[in-house]
Amino acid sequence: MPRHRRPAARRGCLFGVAYYPEHWAENERRRDLRLMRRTGINVVRMGEFAWDVWEPAPGRFDFSLFDETIAALGRAGIRTLLGTPTAAPPRWLTLAHPEILRETATGHVIGHGARQHANLAHPEFRSACRRVVTALATHYAHNPQVIGWQIDNELHCIGSTDFSAETERQFQDWLRRRYRRIDTLNRRWGTRFSAGTYGAFDEVPLPIRNRPDGLAPHPAHLLDFHRFTSDVACQFCHEQASLLRAANPRWLVFHNGLFPHLDYWKLSAGLDTLGVDLYPGFGGAEPAAQLAWGSFKLELCRAHSGSFLVPELASGAGGTRDFLLETPEPGRMRLWAWHAVAHGADGIVHFRWRTIRFGQEIYWRGVLDHDSVPRRRWRELRRTAGEIASVTAALAGTVRDVRCGILVDFEADESHAAVLGRYPAPRHQAEHLLAELLARHQLAGLVHARDRFDGLDTLVLPSFGHVDAELARKLRRFVRRGGILLCTAGTGVRTVDNQALGITPPGPLRSLLGVTIEECGGFRVPRLEIAMPDGCAMPAPAGYEILRPIGSAVVARWRDLQAATVGTQPHPAHGEPALACRTLGRGRALTLGTWISSENAGAVAALILHRPLVEAGPMVAVSRRIARSRVVWFLLNHDARPQSVAGLPPGRDLLTGRHCDGRLRLPPYGVALLRSGRSLP
Repeated sequence: MPRHRRPAARRGCLFGVAYYPEHWAENERRRDLRLMRRTGINVVRMGEFAWDVWEPAPGRFDFSLFDETIAALGRAGIRTLLGTPTAAPPRWLTLAHPEILRETATGHVIGHGARQHANLAHPEFRSACRRVVTALATHYAHNPQVIGWQIDNELHCIGSTDFSAETERQFQDWLRRRYRRIDTLNRRWGTRFSAGTYGAFDEVPLPIRNRPDGLAPHPAHLLDFHRFTSDVACQFCHEQASLLRAANPRWLVFHNGLFPHLDYWKLSAGLDTLGVDLYPGFGGAEPAAQLAWGSFKLELCRAHSGSFLVPELASGAGGTRDFLLETPEPGRMRLWAWHAVAHGADGIVHFRWRTIRFGQEIYWRGVLDHDSVPRRRWRELRRTAGEIASVTAALAGTVRDVRCGILVDFEADESHAAVLGRYPAPRHQAEHLLAELLARHQLAGLVHARDRFDGLDTLVLPSFGHVDAELARKLRRFVRRGGILLCTAGTGVRTVDNQALGITPPGPLRSLLGVTIEECGGFRVPRLEIAMPDGCAMPAPAGYEILRPIGSAVVARWRDLQAATVGTQPHPAHGEPALACRTLGRGRALTLGTWISSENAGAVAALILHRPLVEAGPMVAVSRRIARSRVVWFLLNHDARPQSVAGLPPGRDLLTGRHCDGRLRLPPYGVALLRSGRSLP
């Protein structure tokens, strides 16, 4: 099945907190266990930063603290997810082997004192990681209370790249395996530009290293460096996964991520599932911005993993020295948990049980404050735990229902960023359009370009510079079978090595789209808009493409915003085709000659809209999870004001037991789960 429609392999929903027993005295840990039991949680995640506790000296291990804690949790009916502690190597390791520390592009060595300060590619660090992970896997292999492992923590969150001599050597080896001959690299990169030809692989430096002048690196060079950086992280993660599975193949193995320069499609292939850490405050101060940001992050995880986890969900204000996110209003912690479940999460872990009293995160609030007194956030956690437990059977085996897929891919964004950042990136276009479609209550979501497109009726391809033969073939088959495809400007213009194609864009999609690109350009100040057939105008703040139909029909044309200004020459795109549509088989392929932005996302969404699921305001998130015999509707009010919803099928609210006759009213930050008997087409 398509990966984005993959249900959880396990039964039930994990619901709990992150816990750090190494931070608390014995009497506090005993009190924690008594209070946790009262909340109704069923899982605790811990250990991901405790390397110095587990291995206080090289080769000497002490499991006693976590053994006692795991056993006490088990007696309370709470299972454990452990984390391999490799994100925070201990001081004894960095003292003995300072060569493992990461180095910045300007030659600065990252010192000890936080996390992610080690070079993932360094053999000495990898050896130490294998030793501690093997010891942990062996020790806990037959412990029935340990149900799985998080590998490392948020790879590439704090630092993703390394510029040490060891990394340069390994990058050169990676290039040697990829290209085999240096003349092949020179040809595919295009090193004739600025006399950049190399005579051997060991002559190739790391890009942007020690270049404070800010000169842009060669785009093929930078793209390959980020591919290499991603491969190092994937190997690092998969190596640990293999050690864990060798000890106990039944463990749930995952990673928590979604950070730069990491191909999560590759990473997920070696894991059971993927996790995304969710702090909606990073989306902005307003609830609408937080809703859009959270939806995008959740969908991005689902696109790579299908069923997924949220190993960290905000439970209070979060911040360190440079920022402080707002404290969530009453009801929003519960709302965010249900928002994640609505998008396909089958595990929620709140960060964290109690706010730490020392270190860099003393103001990153948990469920409990520093004084350990249970207050409204604890009561909200307890309520949500009970609700989750009550609907577990109804949600088992269900997946989020998505019919309109916006395509995403690490390769597309890395390629774009290495060439020209002036135009909106594929990822940013996807984020704008997804927010608009969800606000209009469409069955929209993100889908990975390397996935299968089964179950979808609409696809959006947002400016993928490189379109390989396999993707072109899948898109053509999708349209022929009745699908609707929308491609935006800048599609099919580059090779896999980030060179410009020597054929007229959109390159491999010309015959499918039925257009060629006559001219393109950007704006410092918007100059054009698209005159739509209904009399409305679509803004085009980023730039334009002039389309030349070759088997497609013109739908809309460019209009010069200054056409009526006396003495102004008309823009060369004025009156030229800006939107075209080709019918192929049972489907249609649309080409839009501009990029999606916040200004035009609504107009772009109108091109592919279906009948909305319900009648409701944009702050009500509406979705459904489906199985063969079940449909569960999620109705989530992200507004501080009550909201009404109409046009629902009749059914029963799983949280209250009340019957719904097609209309309901949600209180501020209210949640309803409606089980409907209506079958889906």
